Parts: sequence; C-alpha cells; structure tokens
Amino acid sequence: MARAFLNMLGISYSRTKAKLVRTSFKPDDDITAIELGGQLVDIDSISETDQDIIKRVLVQANKATAHITWSDYLMDGWQCLPEGVEITLNLLRSHLYEPAGYSMEQTWHLPSEITE
Repeated sequence: MARAFLNMLGISYSRTKAKLVRTSFKPDDDITAIELGGQLVDIDSISETDQDIIKRVLVQANKATAHITWSDYLMDGWQCLPEGVEITLNLLRSHLYEPAGYSMEQTWHLPSEITE
C-alpha cells in the first residue's frame, strides 16, 4: 500500500538510475494527489535518510510483488517497513490531507510514538 500512496504523491524508484524519481503518470489512468486537492512531493525536499528508507521500501515492494521467491537481504526493505510507513503517512498528511482541508486522525500509533 505504501508504494501506491508514494506513487500517487509523485515518488517512484528508478532501477536504472538507482534513485527516487518523479512518477510518470498516465493521464487517462492515474490519479495523483493533485486531482484529490493535494500536491506532489518534491523529492529533493526529503532528507537523504528518509529517501534511503523510501527507496528500500519501494525496491522491496517492487521485487516482492514480481518475484515471490526474491530475498531482500541486500536491501533490508522489510526491516525498514515501519519507518517507511511512518514517512509515507507523514507525506500523505502534509501533501494531501492538509492541503485538501482534511485531517488524518490516528486510531493507532506509529512505531516512533510508542513509549514504554
């Protein structure tokens, strides 16, 4: 699901460039944050650490859906998933929900919000 949300916000991973790139949208098929009252994310505004986590999550999602026997031991994508979900939710909040005039009330807690 994170991959779909990130793509809608304009964030994709290019295997050939080995970095995050602007999603190539198909005008007749794809819905973007803009159509929903939001804005696309400027990838350069994302910290290098968060870009690395997003990259790992996207590579994991791309590989896992296409190759069910693939192991992500080189990318550690599944290990970054909690952080990747949190980054994705924060980007959704700042680039879609808030610009469109909605709030994102949480009924559960992100891993970073749990204190013991």
